[in-house]
Amino acid sequence: MLKEIHCLTQNELSKRAAGQIAKIVQKNKGKISIAFPGGRSVTGILKELASKKINWDKTEFFLTDERVVSKESDESNFLQFKKLFLNKINKTNEMYTEDINTKNFNSDFEKRANGKIDLIILGTGEDGHIASLFPKNKALANTEKGYIAIKDSPKPPKERITLSPETIGVAKDIILIFVAPEKKQAYNNFIEKNKSVSECPAKIALKAKNIFVYTAFGD
Repeated sequence: MLKEIHCLTQNELSKRAAGQIAKIVQKNKGKISIAFPGGRSVTGILKELASKKINWDKTEFFLTDERVVSKESDESNFLQFKKLFLNKINKTNEMYTEDINTKNFNSDFEKRANGKIDLIILGTGEDGHIASLFPKNKALANTEKGYIAIKDSPKPPKERITLSPETIGVAKDIILIFVAPEKKQAYNNFIEKNKSVSECPAKIALKAKNIFVYTAFGD
């Protein structure tokens, strides 16, 4: 199932996307795993979720991708997630207590999520990339499960860790975000049937059972 939600502003998008995430979490009766990206597209969503009265006890949190930097670096996706969300909900979390590398990420992934993410939130770049999966990159052909290493990211830093295309594609629910005027072309490529995954990695999300596409090009 694909559902598109077109918003006028990023603030409206953040509220509506956070509401959908909350709905998925609250209707789930068992354990649920969720992966969040870093970046500006998701900051409002994290703030909205942190303000909601939700029981997160059965939720396991992950990142869609991380830069291989210090966990205290301003470039760290985890640091953003921790400041905007984890610290606000007072939830202890086992995320990334070890060094940042694919071995540790995958060990944690298997331990806490049994090798599958239920809900994945993905911001989309101007070039159509999601997580750290960039157009025409060899990682798009990777068939491994879990997290994979990126050594040649076209955006700094070059070294990153990302959920694999295979893992993103088997998610039950995906929330895909296109926000800001400069992302409109990426959205157009996403809905263009003749564009390939190699040209627009966001199309990987179409493999999920349910995909909610949120857009806001007005600000």
